[in-house]
Amino acid sequence: MDFDFNHAGIFHLVWKRKLRNFIDGGIQEPENITHKRCELGNWIYTIGAISYGDTPEFKNLEKIHLAYHNAAFNLINKVKAGDKESAEKEYVNLDMLCKEIVSSLTFISLHNKEKGKL
Repeated sequence: MDFDFNHAGIFHLVWKRKLRNFIDGGIQEPENITHKRCELGNWIYTIGAISYGDTPEFKNLEKIHLAYHNAAFNLINKVKAGDKESAEKEYVNLDMLCKEIVSSLTFISLHNKEKGKL
């Protein structure tokens, strides 16, 4: 089965939106999926590592992805502690990381299609 780069990016955008709603009090606490358990993390630590692990783009994606999940974890804990101001700051960081994930996934997908790796 081929990895769907677009779906992995969309998942993180949707999760970011759920976290925004959580800050705003619109939903209950969203599931906090670890960086290794989501679809992208599973790919990063299996097939992705085998196929692309030696590329700087992949190493950067792995680093950004871990930071994204850590930021989400921190955000959830800050909201639960009633520290909305810190949660808002964490959301700004999360938003930037999400954009970097989508950008990295797009680059890896397009770059490797040109090389015939995908």
